[in-house]
Amino acid sequence: MKFPPIRIFTILVIGFAQAGCATTPKSCQGLMPKRLSAETHGSQVYVREIENPGEDPVARLQCEADRGDRVAIVKLGMRYETGEGLPLDARRAVRLYRQAAADVPPNTAIYSPPVKKGGTGQVMLIPNGNAGPGLAIAKYRLGRLYVEGRGVERNEEKGLELIEAAAALGDAEAKAFLESRN
Repeated sequence: MKFPPIRIFTILVIGFAQAGCATTPKSCQGLMPKRLSAETHGSQVYVREIENPGEDPVARLQCEADRGDRVAIVKLGMRYETGEGLPLDARRAVRLYRQAAADVPPNTAIYSPPVKKGGTGQVMLIPNGNAGPGLAIAKYRLGRLYVEGRGVERNEEKGLELIEAAAALGDAEAKAFLESRN
């Protein structure tokens, strides 16, 4: 049976998404694999996610956050901060924002000791898949919590430092906040 090219592409993408990782977080168990839709416009192929009907959006966010998706981590933090679909928990929001705001180096160094007596050990550099600066929105929201003393001990200096870092990364809310304080 011959499928049109777009159908094969969709099946391959869904197959890879379902394969997942050998260590699936517990929060992901029982969730349907993400559904994807692909469309062609000229020579371009556009792929988008389709929500699974009846799926709890908070459960999906938790799953993605547990897999290390920093955007999902921030969205989950925002839900805890505002109480949208989850109990109001500023401390939990702080923990999540810290995780998403953390700068991740490109490599992790692991020391391997010598195999035999008199041998030499070596340092191996393992690439970090989510390397890069922390998310600006996470830095801003965490900074606001420090400034306001919600979920953490009030520390205006630390809060403003985080908000300035978010503004330097281009966050519009952080820039507006800093301008309003002048």
